[in-house]
Amino acid sequence: MVPRHPADYRDAIEHAEVVQILAELPADHPACVAYASGAREASDSLSMAHLLADRPDLVARLVAAYMGHGARINAGCQSAGVLMRGAGSQ
Repeated sequence: MVPRHPADYRDAIEHAEVVQILAELPADHPACVAYASGAREASDSLSMAHLLADRPDLVARLVAAYMGHGARINAGCQSAGVLMRGAGSQ
């Protein structure tokens, strides 16, 4: 299991996806080390992808995890906007 750095911004879902991806690598792989240490190279899933250049299958999964996080943020903002408009119109 790859430990989570305290400065990690990822939500619980993206974090779980990243941990599953990194679990396929040896613990001393540069991507695992960077993620656990909070290094700039692992500051987000897209930045970490270059450390996995030899594993395009894992890069694709990292990109999907990153995009999923963005979609969840956008959905949350849209929901809040709808609720705020609904409350103000009464």
